[in-house]
Amino acid sequence: MPPKKRGRKDKGAASAATLQEVSHDHIGALPDDALQHILSFLPTQDVVRTCVLAQRWRHLWKSTRALRIISPGSIAEIKMFVDHLLLLRAGSPIDKFELRTCKGLSKDDVHVILWVRSVVACKAQAIELDIFQSFHNWLELDDLHLVFASQHLTRLEFAYVAFNDSILNFSRCPALQDLHIRMCYFQAKRISSHSLKRLSFTECRSSDRIRTRIHTPNLISLCLDKAFPRAPVLETMPSLSEAFVAIHDGCADLCNATVVESCEDFSCAACYGLEEKDTSCVLLQGLSSAENLTLTAQSQMGPKHNVHIKGSRDPKETPAARLQHLKIVEVKCKLVDENVLNVLKFLDKCNMRMSFSFEA
Repeated sequence: MPPKKRGRKDKGAASAATLQEVSHDHIGALPDDALQHILSFLPTQDVVRTCVLAQRWRHLWKSTRALRIISPGSIAEIKMFVDHLLLLRAGSPIDKFELRTCKGLSKDDVHVILWVRSVVACKAQAIELDIFQSFHNWLELDDLHLVFASQHLTRLEFAYVAFNDSILNFSRCPALQDLHIRMCYFQAKRISSHSLKRLSFTECRSSDRIRTRIHTPNLISLCLDKAFPRAPVLETMPSLSEAFVAIHDGCADLCNATVVESCEDFSCAACYGLEEKDTSCVLLQGLSSAENLTLTAQSQMGPKHNVHIKGSRDPKETPAARLQHLKIVEVKCKLVDENVLNVLKFLDKCNMRMSFSFEA
């Protein structure tokens, strides 16, 4: 018996089903550029898995502009995955490379350096390394100025990394504008960049035998949040607009002199690492252009004694030229003591607007 011919009703139902299927595939209807932009927000492991969705998706992952390597598995699996990933991408451009791992990397593991060199060669604009091993076992990075040398890098972020260089010089990154370092260990005596616009150090560790000098003349935003055991020397930052500085709780800068300029004790531990030109101002010289300034410290910071030495300059009589750009000053404290009163008197003499509040 010959097969029955499909009626118009059957053809209509099939066409309707096809149209419904197509109409529901909104993502598949997007152009490749839009799909790659969407994929750039996903962990790269998930992006690679999209190759099984359809023929069109088979090679789409190879040209995604962001690589986000999140490590839920073993470090051996991650090493194999990233090695093959970079090889199969065949040097296609990268906008951002993000690596987040927990445990398994040795402190001198060469894989991370090789991956960074590879993505730098792919003209990466942003690199983020967040590599937590333990609080005493950071991944060590050497020759930072060589590894990250790039005309294209605009942003660098580091967490749980140890920098072994005595100088962090970013002159080979002429486009670098953002540098953020969190929970890292470093022993740099000098940090230098002429292109940086935004710089932050958060809860970092370093030797108390080092006082870091920061040379970033074009900076507009600075955050130093309990980042140095010794207050760093901030060189002139004429473009600085916003600054937050929280002195480390264990800061060793407790000068024996009543007025810092008068300290001539070469054995004074608090003045360790200061040059003669630094004795009048360590922090304020670099912060003098800020319009929005937050400066916090424990109450014991500063001179030990409240004795006014005859013939020395009274801090309350100091000209306010260094603070001329500040619009309003917010004062927060847990209790009002003599130090707080001196601050209020000084600000009043400068004719500055003040906001006062108590912290619990």
